[in-house]
Amino acid sequence: MLGRSEIVGAVDFGSREVRVVIARKDEDGTVQIIGHGTAPGRGCVSQGVIQDLQSAKLALKRALVEAERGARIKVMSLFCGINGRNVETFLREGHVKLDQEIVEQSHMDDAMDLASRDVLEAGKRIISSVAAQEWYVDDLRVIDPVGITGHVLKTRIHFARIPAVIEDNIVRCIESQRRELEDIIFMPLASSLGCLTPEDRELGVAVLDMGRMTTGLAKLKAARLGITMASDAIEVHGGNGYIESWPVARLLRDAQVNTLWEGTDNILCLDVRRAIEREQADEPFLERIDEAIQNAGEQPSAGIVAQRLDDLKTAIDGWKQLDRETAEPRLFALAQFMSEVYAGALLAEQADWEQREYGDDRKSIIATLYARRYLGDPSPTRGIDAQEDLAITHFDKLAAGALVDERERS
Repeated sequence: MLGRSEIVGAVDFGSREVRVVIARKDEDGTVQIIGHGTAPGRGCVSQGVIQDLQSAKLALKRALVEAERGARIKVMSLFCGINGRNVETFLREGHVKLDQEIVEQSHMDDAMDLASRDVLEAGKRIISSVAAQEWYVDDLRVIDPVGITGHVLKTRIHFARIPAVIEDNIVRCIESQRRELEDIIFMPLASSLGCLTPEDRELGVAVLDMGRMTTGLAKLKAARLGITMASDAIEVHGGNGYIESWPVARLLRDAQVNTLWEGTDNILCLDVRRAIEREQADEPFLERIDEAIQNAGEQPSAGIVAQRLDDLKTAIDGWKQLDRETAEPRLFALAQFMSEVYAGALLAEQADWEQREYGDDRKSIIATLYARRYLGDPSPTRGIDAQEDLAITHFDKLAAGALVDERERS
């Protein structure tokens, strides 16, 4: 997607910074970054929506000047990456019967036309999703279906859609610098295509964008959970799990190294503090949690997570008011609170998606159990006298997807 030339300019309107990158595609196909520039956004953009047009214009101008100075070239058009809660994404399918049982280009065109029907909506515009498309002949995945024999050709296309007002204001901002908007790119897919090889994509490798602060929180939680799980595995195997001639004991020893390689608890907590104080990373972090809660719809756990999100905001604001000597020892408790609310929000979001896409409530049960255990208000009896036990009632369903997901999906 290099547009009209081999030199490409791209802008990212972030909530904290506006960034411009200029790249050159060499003859061997590699892409070289030849210039980049940044400018403080100061809240002029949020979730891809320009909040202050004049401030956004000024930030873009500064970042663009810096990037072009480094590249020693002037770009006349810019791609713009976008992500956030205002981007709607969905898959559409198109099916075409093969009369002569051989796929031709016209069949592919017809399938794409069928998949593209009804994707437009008043006040919305389709943006580039970087050609995220799959082809199937008689339900068998193929890379290029032309010439392949079969009875039915199917395509699955990913579409991304944004409110027209977002694009209109991005265009105004870019045109204020006498540049053109080349295209708006859906960032998650662009990032994955930039990181993954064709072999990775064929194997189903995923790219996870965890963000600046969530990486530290995930390591803080996962490293300790790994030790707990390895210890539990020893108990499951009894004496065999304890003796050195079995591999389980080594798993426990190796699990301990994660708290060293990935960072000890205190170092990871200091990393969280650095992200909050220097980069205000708590703001997009809380926005992401709120987005996940909104996406969770009517999930039973969403209400509990929403309550804890309000408490977490209060806790972060209160922590910021503490003197440094008092605040530092409380970092561990704050980081634990942040990771637990974050995990609960993501579980609720995933549960709603799984229920809508597959009619399966397994993840919803997991999200509810998690919210009750880690985010709910404990009863005076700690739930010992509760009449309902979701884990026991749905044990078979929970176990079915615990290690290898054996559930049938339509």
